[in-house]
Amino acid sequence: MVKKKKSDEETVSLFPFLSILACVIGVLTLMITAMALSQMDQQDDTWKRVEEFEKQQKKISEKQEKLDEVKSQIEDLSKLNRELILALEELKKLKQEKTKIPNDITPEEKVKLLAEANRLEKRIEEIKDDPMELQKEIDKLKVELNKREN
Repeated sequence: MVKKKKSDEETVSLFPFLSILACVIGVLTLMITAMALSQMDQQDDTWKRVEEFEKQQKKISEKQEKLDEVKSQIEDLSKLNRELILALEELKKLKQEKTKIPNDITPEEKVKLLAEANRLEKRIEEIKDDPMELQKEIDKLKVELNKREN
């Protein structure tokens, strides 16, 4: 019987080792799962950011097109304004020439010149307000352009 006691004392229990091994495997499994889930979340965030970036790029291109349109309108209106100013100056010169007409002109020529002068005066009256209105519209478009650029 003495021999049996010695063999019982010398046996090593593996329960604590297996318990620790099972815990380590469980912890590693949880860590791997957590990492996989976080990577999936990061991919979703990345796709959302890509979609948002594409939307913003589209908005920027649309606003750039509108900005180009406004710039071209401003250029057109400025050109038209310059043309109207030149036309007004020419009409003023013609009006001054009208007063310098000599008196020895035949009545038929006077009638023609008066008709031309009246026509030009009407045209002056029609055009007189246009440069101011065009300048107001140009200023308005410049303000809008500055708003869109900022």
